[in-house]
Amino acid sequence: SVEDSPMFRSKVNALEGQVDGLKETCKVLMKASKKYREGLQDMHAAEKEFAGALSMCIEADDDLQTMKPFVSVLNQLASYHQTLFTQMEELLYGPLQRWQNYLGEVKELRKRLDKCGLEYDEQRTRYLSMKKKTKQEVLDKQAAELSTARRDFEEARFSVTKKLVVVDCRKRYEFLDSLGSSMEAHMHFFRRGNDLFNSLEPQIHDILQIVEGHRAQEKQETSQLDIMVEEQREALD
Repeated sequence: SVEDSPMFRSKVNALEGQVDGLKETCKVLMKASKKYREGLQDMHAAEKEFAGALSMCIEADDDLQTMKPFVSVLNQLASYHQTLFTQMEELLYGPLQRWQNYLGEVKELRKRLDKCGLEYDEQRTRYLSMKKKTKQEVLDKQAAELSTARRDFEEARFSVTKKLVVVDCRKRYEFLDSLGSSMEAHMHFFRRGNDLFNSLEPQIHDILQIVEGHRAQEKQETSQLDIMVEEQREALD
């Protein structure tokens, strides 16, 4: 029922209390998501910078030519971070901000309701305090003002009620929608990254084999050098 009654007002007050809690949750999540987005943007910039530095080193060192594919991978990974940054704006931060603004409208509507309620009470008091000898035209004017004040009050009450009912419904899915959608975006981000590095896996193994070959050669040459040095020492004795 939307009739103005103590039970109705108690329910409205309870819903208003929930709004305060929801706004605080929004505030916490928005602050954290903003910091997280900044981290993603920093990661994008760092990957681009590292890819550029690696490219310069490869051009200057023939031994690093096999690392060329890594430059492409780093640039691609940077683009994935940029995409995720954009998605966090669209799927998490933006919706949270709109939800917070919507919750803020409840307070403004409640202010209007209180104002209309005071006006209605004043007009009703004036009307009830009028004496029987008051001229009919004065009574009619006051009755009209009372009717207008009541209509404004009821409309304000309906607006608050509707807003609170919507909040009570949307609170069940607003956070779930934003967080679930952002987690789905992360799932695609890591899947794309995994696919990217899987395609690079054979080249990674080839490079590591080259490294092992060079290490084995280093060990062999060092061993041979040790033998030669020892022979020279014996010759000196």
